[in-house]
Amino acid sequence: MMIGEFFVKTTFRMMFERSSQGILTDLSRYRSGSGWIDLDVRNTGLTLTGGGTFDRQGAVAWPFNNCKLLPASLKFVGMNRTIVRRISSVNSKFFHIALEPSKVKLSEIYFKNIRGTSSSRVAMEVESETQELHIHVNGEPERKSSTEQRSHNYSWRLRVSLYVILLLAGETIATLLGRLYYDKGGNSIWLETLVQLVGFPLTLPCYYYIKHESSSKNNNLTNKTTTSFLTLPLVYIGLGLLAAGHSVLYSFGLLYLPVSTFSLISASQLAFNAVFSYFLNSQKFTPCILNSLVLLTISSTLLVIQPEPESSTSNSSSKYNYVIGYICAIGSSAGYSLVLSLTDYAFEKILKKYTFKAILDMVTYQSFVATCAVVVGLFVSGGWKMLRTEMKEFTLGENSYILINIGAMISWQACWIGSVGLILEVSSLFSNVISTLCLPVVPVLAVVFFRDEMSGIKLIAMFLAIWGFVSYAYQHYVDDPKQEDEKEIPQGEEEEKETQEEKSNNIQD
Repeated sequence: MMIGEFFVKTTFRMMFERSSQGILTDLSRYRSGSGWIDLDVRNTGLTLTGGGTFDRQGAVAWPFNNCKLLPASLKFVGMNRTIVRRISSVNSKFFHIALEPSKVKLSEIYFKNIRGTSSSRVAMEVESETQELHIHVNGEPERKSSTEQRSHNYSWRLRVSLYVILLLAGETIATLLGRLYYDKGGNSIWLETLVQLVGFPLTLPCYYYIKHESSSKNNNLTNKTTTSFLTLPLVYIGLGLLAAGHSVLYSFGLLYLPVSTFSLISASQLAFNAVFSYFLNSQKFTPCILNSLVLLTISSTLLVIQPEPESSTSNSSSKYNYVIGYICAIGSSAGYSLVLSLTDYAFEKILKKYTFKAILDMVTYQSFVATCAVVVGLFVSGGWKMLRTEMKEFTLGENSYILINIGAMISWQACWIGSVGLILEVSSLFSNVISTLCLPVVPVLAVVFFRDEMSGIKLIAMFLAIWGFVSYAYQHYVDDPKQEDEKEIPQGEEEEKETQEEKSNNIQD
């Protein structure tokens, strides 16, 4: 038990190590009027660990608080080479941790509050450069934490399932409608590209639903940061132009290549995404993920072995068109993977928002920029002049021509929402894996809708695709218990010894 404020101030170059064990309760009165624990050790390394708990007592000590400004539980001033790990801060009167220009590495810090008291305010005052930050906040009584965690997991799985359905259904239906458009007399590259992007107004009603929504709970877990006025427009413009380029290349590839060849080349997006995710998103590859990537790539590769019907090769008979289609398909796969990885990077490093509104903003603004670019291309190329003639000569009639393009527009918009949602909830690699799962599915559905011949190779490809998806899903199932274990505060002398050795090594580095 402390009998006075804990205040350390020094400018010497030394190592200061403090181990906190048990429960440290707040003072009844403050003689100096400063904070409870105030560390001002300039040019000094500090390690604070031990698995202990700092209890501010919340409303219990409130009548004895003489401070005009409510004190923070832990305050670091001008700290460098500082490590804080495996401690708990409970019932804070104001901020749990205040950092005033310091370089502090925080990990496994637990914040717990008493609901209905002044200590229920969960926030951080950060004016420093933090290298690593893992914060676990529990705003409910401790006995309800496991229930809340299960509720959170169910909610997360529900959101991911919804985004998976949107991506799978949207991409599958849009691809089939695109093939139908080309097979029945359509040949406008710019129109086929436009329908992939122009559906963003369909998301506008969703803004009315969320406009009264309070700030997301996730915002309490991150530092309050401001983004410059030009940063967000540049992000949306850059991603929008890349999306427009990818969509144009996709339309060329789908026009000039058979479905099986196009699926084979599109599978290369996994390889591109693996490279981009490694450099941009720090993606780690486990045996299960690598197994999933290999299986999905093989499943799409098998499609090229089967003989292609003559009807599907009518638009790619010339060698020149085939080469152009091949190059465009490769470029489309690389562009799509780059857009996914950059979107993931933008959410993590720039936007730092993890809400449904952030998804809508990304899809809407990105699609708006891409649509403007494609519309400019449509008019500059003169392709808009041929649309009326193309509609009249369409094999299924003008009404079918309009309905096919509207259906494709809605499907592509659902696909974009699902893709961006999976990036936000999981990763760009997971979003790409789900997208690749559609590649062998499309030829199978073509058997139903276009009377294509079903072969054994298509069945094997479908089986491998499902196997690959299950392999990736199993990796997330394995990761869940590990994440739960990391949330528990380790106890025991052996673990404390390992922690001290680890911190000592880090400080020496």
